[in-house]
Parts: sequence; structure tokens; C-alpha cells
Amino acid sequence: LENRLVDFLVTSPKTIHLLKTEGALDYSLVIGVKTIKEFDEFLNIITTNIMISIFIFLADLKQS
Repeated sequence: LENRLVDFLVTSPKTIHLLKTEGALDYSLVIGVKTIKEFDEFLNIITTNIMISIFIFLADLKQS
């Protein structure tokens, strides 16, 4: 779950700075966008990636 999100954020051209903090899944993120629409699209992509990762994680747990 965490690796999928981090991989996406690290490879995104919109990510300017990504910092892992002390808690599990706690990150500080700085992104660069030109419009509020770009910002909204980026947040939607992150949310979608998180939801997909959660579904995959839960499916793996169910098969175990």
C-alpha cells in the first residue's frame, strides 16, 4: 500500500518535495500546479491510487 503511493508520488512530475515523517503513512508533500483544476485532478489521482491499493490489500488478506 505504502510503496504504491510513494512510487506514484516520486515519479509524478508535479511532486516537488516528498518527506517521510515519523508515523506510519505520514508524509509531507509539496506539489506544483498552475490551476486549481490541476490540483483537483492530482488529488483525485492520489485518492484513486489509495483506494485501489486498499482493495488489493484487502483482497490479499481475504485469500490468506
